[in-house]
Amino acid sequence: MTGHIPSEIGDLENLEELYLQNNNLTGALPSSIGNMMNLKLMYLNDNNITGALPISIGDLENLKILYLVNNNLTGLIPNSIGKLKKLEAFSITNNNLKGSIPSEIGDLENLTSLYLANNNLTGSIPSEIGKLKNINWLNIGNNNLTGSIPNSIKNFINLKGLWFNGNHLTGSIPSEIGYLENLNNLYLNDNHLTGTIPPTIRSLIYIHNGKLQLINNCSLNTENQLVINFINSKVHEGYQKILDTNGNCNNNEGGNISVIYYLLLN
Repeated sequence: MTGHIPSEIGDLENLEELYLQNNNLTGALPSSIGNMMNLKLMYLNDNNITGALPISIGDLENLKILYLVNNNLTGLIPNSIGKLKKLEAFSITNNNLKGSIPSEIGDLENLTSLYLANNNLTGSIPSEIGKLKNINWLNIGNNNLTGSIPNSIKNFINLKGLWFNGNHLTGSIPSEIGYLENLNNLYLNDNHLTGTIPPTIRSLIYIHNGKLQLINNCSLNTENQLVINFINSKVHEGYQKILDTNGNCNNNEGGNISVIYYLLLN
């Protein structure tokens, strides 16, 4: 199937499920899509849809599933996304979105999976993200996010997978990471994280072997032998690999400096 999504699609006010994935659809999403008030499932993934998400997307108050993966969407994630109170799964990976993650994302109290990876998102991770107490899978990897990991992650008590990798995050790993006792995937690699790896990381006993990734940061370390032993049991290359790949530091101008120079400066 090719061509644009016609604006007349908004006339389907009683439609509950929309499956248009894996086609060659082009053009922007019409704002009339917000008229589909009874829509519960929307699959538009794997097309060539362009343009920005319309603000009217927030009018789909009954929407539970929104899949927009593998398109060419640009622009911002609209603040109106926070109006989708029934949304359970939101995936928009592999697009060209820019701007920050809206704080309103924290209003999606029924959300169990959020995938925003592989875009051009900037700014910090909003602390409001910690309001997603039902979240199981959270992937915001491979963007251009900055700032620190918010302490509010402690509320992710049901979280199984967390991907913050491939950004420009700074600061230390918060000790609150230990609250995520159901985690089996934790990817914090390829950032600019510094400081001591918190001892609370040992609470993550369900992490799958090889699914704890802390490499390619600035200066992560620990002298706690119990933490080292834990990491060695969860990381294929062991704790030494973390030390060997330290040095991915970020100066004030956005460039990289060596870990030795970083330590001298600090």
